[in-house]
Amino acid sequence: MTPPSLLPPAVAEPAGGSSDTEGLRLHWGYWTALTILVVGFASIAIDSALHFDDTPIDGPFQLFNALRRLANGQRFGGSFQFFHGLGIPYLHVLPYHLFGGGFLASELSRQLVSTLAAIAILVATCRAWVGSWKAGIPLAIVALVALIPLRVNALIFPINSMLGLRSTMPLVVAIHLRLRGSGWRAVVERGALLGVTIACGIEQASATIVALIVVEVIRSIRCREISTLLRVAASVVLGLLFFLVFLFVVTPTGFASVLRFNFSSLPADQFWYFGGPPNRFLYRWRQLAIFVGTPVWSLLVLGMVGWCLARFWKRVQRSSTNELTAEAFLAVYALVSTASMLGTFNTVYFQPAVRVGMLLALFAIQREWLRRKDRLPLSDELRGRVPSYALLSVLGFTLAGWPLASISVIRTPLHLVYAHGILRVPPTMTSEWNRTATIGGSTVALERALLGRTPRIWSTYASYLEWKTGVFHPFFDYIIHALGHANRVAYAERFAADKPDIVQTIAPTYTMYEEWLETNHWNFYRPLLRDYSIVAVGPWSYFWVRRSAPWNERAQLIADTPIPPGTLAIAFDGRSVPTDSIGLFEVTLHYHAVNPWRAVPVIGSLPRYVVYIGNSANHYPLSLAPYETTRTFPVLTVGPGEVHVRGAVVALLGHASLVFDSIRVERIRIAPENMRWATDFTIGPPRVPVVTGGTPAPLELRVNPDAPIPPS
Repeated sequence: MTPPSLLPPAVAEPAGGSSDTEGLRLHWGYWTALTILVVGFASIAIDSALHFDDTPIDGPFQLFNALRRLANGQRFGGSFQFFHGLGIPYLHVLPYHLFGGGFLASELSRQLVSTLAAIAILVATCRAWVGSWKAGIPLAIVALVALIPLRVNALIFPINSMLGLRSTMPLVVAIHLRLRGSGWRAVVERGALLGVTIACGIEQASATIVALIVVEVIRSIRCREISTLLRVAASVVLGLLFFLVFLFVVTPTGFASVLRFNFSSLPADQFWYFGGPPNRFLYRWRQLAIFVGTPVWSLLVLGMVGWCLARFWKRVQRSSTNELTAEAFLAVYALVSTASMLGTFNTVYFQPAVRVGMLLALFAIQREWLRRKDRLPLSDELRGRVPSYALLSVLGFTLAGWPLASISVIRTPLHLVYAHGILRVPPTMTSEWNRTATIGGSTVALERALLGRTPRIWSTYASYLEWKTGVFHPFFDYIIHALGHANRVAYAERFAADKPDIVQTIAPTYTMYEEWLETNHWNFYRPLLRDYSIVAVGPWSYFWVRRSAPWNERAQLIADTPIPPGTLAIAFDGRSVPTDSIGLFEVTLHYHAVNPWRAVPVIGSLPRYVVYIGNSANHYPLSLAPYETTRTFPVLTVGPGEVHVRGAVVALLGHASLVFDSIRVERIRIAPENMRWATDFTIGPPRVPVVTGGTPAPLELRVNPDAPIPPS
């Protein structure tokens, strides 16, 4: 059998005496390969939903909470926000209802929508670029297979905040640039696509808009066309208008608060809050060596971005520029999308650029092959088979290098048919989730019996317990959201006012982000320690119930003093803590940040104002909000000693400075039944990363000079 050709119909040559009509048909082997890949990836997604083992602090319940609220008739606005763009939940509403609602329906929707969207966008992009299904399907198969050795899992499955789904719309915009001209009808269509892109996430939409503007400005300069600038400006304005109309339609009463959350609270917290300790952040140029650890990614992106932009610059003055413009747009988008790494310096945010680099490389290879194949010293028969051999080589390389991942694409559909189809094995959750559900359910049942009603529940991460109890969180579902200063204050105030019956929090031994939350939201955790008692402990969480009377903290003032100008290293006395005992101190630091570049987008947000806590049981430094002037946080110690508080500004660019104005320190007693929390805080999570942000400064001030200095 003659292997099928990757060539488009216009240039494909019939082989082995086949007629021209037969040569135009795509070989059944390609359809089989595509079907295996689609069914395999989709089966992996379904299997992940049927065997749930995700964490209680990430994406699964962010989406489920939103779908539950929408199904209940609620609309976005106020304390009901979606961190990754309110358009994302609406993409899942239909499959959620089709699957019957509930947590399993949410998980099936979350997994399948992301996975099928990733496959569909690759197939559609390849088809748009090569101009036919005959050439597009084989190219899409190569792209799908290449995702395995490239290890861009976050683009196939909803692993990191549904990054793959959020980065789908930029590729749709690229397809439109490739297929449509630059007339005013195309401008309106592009505006509608930009509106959808904004609804699916401000971060990816910003990268899309910047890339579109940059490319069109370059084309305007090279072609001396002012009308190009007018058209791109019109597309962007229309995109914003379409987004505003969509927003008003889906949530007319929450319109203003959604805008504030997405365009004010979220950008203000993106760098110092999510991009501060304990997360890794970029503050030294030598940290860019992280890309050396992923050389294939880096070379692919940099090589193809450089190639496409150079090609665009040289050839953009030609009459047919759709392909050049679309590829240049993708190249600029790939670069701009990495700006997310200026917040949290994690290579997962490099993956959208890697996918773009892969696609641009495939398009370039296919284009060069068509241009040069007739000049190569090959027989006609071999020349017709080269594309097929290339595809088989990619398949063989992937299977040999990544056998487990490759085999799972074939094995998982068989598992679903046999285990869940024939044997009727029901969906499962991990033992940790089952224990958490049992412990939480028992706590709720006990409180319901005592109170004679359904207890009010307040979870820092609303999740499975709220659903099984049939209640909603009274305020923001996730404390970790970019709430902004006003909402962080309101979160604690609402908690105190509502007086919930049961509170569920995460243990500091489970994740480093719990200590991060406790030091960022101490105005919530201190009343929790005072007014509630731990009554049950799960695999990763505590269950608290309200005390009959607040615990007497017997707060003892340790220090309350102004800090001399220029002083950023302070020590306070912790000798009152008995040996082998845990001491809890509340530190209130008054400060202000000075940053002449503060108004400059991105660059003004790069400085992190960091506070290091030495000689304590705290594992991570704090990141201070540049727009606030007061920060209250806990410090825990084991035994007596002198606690060190040191401030620093760490930044890649800019000349910002931090000023400590005054400090107040109190020692607080902890209720005996809550010592489990204090002990776990001092233990910390299993893996404590290296402190980020440089070397703390030497001590400059002791706020209690009469206190003896313990030996180091």
